[in-house]
Amino acid sequence: MSEGGVAFYTYILQTGWLPIPLQERHPWVIGQEGNLVVQEKEKNQRTITVNHAKFNGKTYTGSIAVDDQANIIEDKEWSSDKKRAIESFIEEHKKAYVSLLKRTSEKRAEIVQ
Repeated sequence: MSEGGVAFYTYILQTGWLPIPLQERHPWVIGQEGNLVVQEKEKNQRTITVNHAKFNGKTYTGSIAVDDQANIIEDKEWSSDKKRAIESFIEEHKKAYVSLLKRTSEKRAEIVQ
């Protein structure tokens, strides 16, 4: 579904009678605005996926956990160039990421209620 320039992706499955705590009972939502992509899972677990971070003539991709203000909260064992590229990309687009994280969180809350 798409709203206000943001595309949201998730999956919806009928829960049925299975009393097993399946992952499907806790759907996550992906929000995409242009080339910015975020995911929100249960318990406010948020991830930013960067597909086009450039540094020293190379392009890097990666996903990393963030808080609701797009601050990185996960330490990845990446090369220093990749880490710098991803961090710089997130910082450069921080305002847009914060807005996208908020909208994605709101959409997930709407879906799971």
